Amino acid sequence: MALIIGLTGGIGAGKSTAATFFREQGIPVVDADAISRAITGPGARGSLAVAELFGEDFLTPEHAMNRARMRDLVFKDPSALKRLENCLHPLICVDIDAAFHTYANQPLVIYDCPMLWRPNFQHKAINRILVIDASDETRFDRILQRPGMTPDTVRRMMAAQASREDILAFADDIILNEDDETTLRSKLADLQAFWLTLPR
Repeated sequence: MALIIGLTGGIGAGKSTAATFFREQGIPVVDADAISRAITGPGARGSLAVAELFGEDFLTPEHAMNRARMRDLVFKDPSALKRLENCLHPLICVDIDAAFHTYANQPLVIYDCPMLWRPNFQHKAINRILVIDASDETRFDRILQRPGMTPDTVRRMMAAQASREDILAFADDIILNEDDETTLRSKLADLQAFWLTLPR
């Protein structure tokens, strides 16, 4: 039986780098964001459900969910976000369950989920949660280096997420990522070796 590790962290902490490391080690990574994008693609069942709930105007000409229009709606109307999540999350969970079943005989599986600290993004199959952590100052500087970012944009992005303290409260394992990528990879390798000693 696989040991399923939930992977999360605040924006700019290094979660995506960690997910890449695990993939390179041959560990299956179940990506919640990728699943969400797939079910809201052209003609996908999530897109059809969105059209039924919000109207055909919320689809693109290719019959995918119109992300820009939906983003504008949920920004103005918090109740719309709740309706959208209630519509899509059961569909996302079906695919997550299927992925976990596919990898059931692997020693480790990573569940990559940026919003793992929110109750409706958690999953009963998760055995442990790894939080990749970094100070607010470090995360700010990293995000600012991304193309098209301004200080105001970065502040808004960080403010839209849970606080560092709230995210850390869910952790079984924490890696502080304040140094270079080589250091992060070394810490991840040590943690991977520890996980493999745990009972299933």
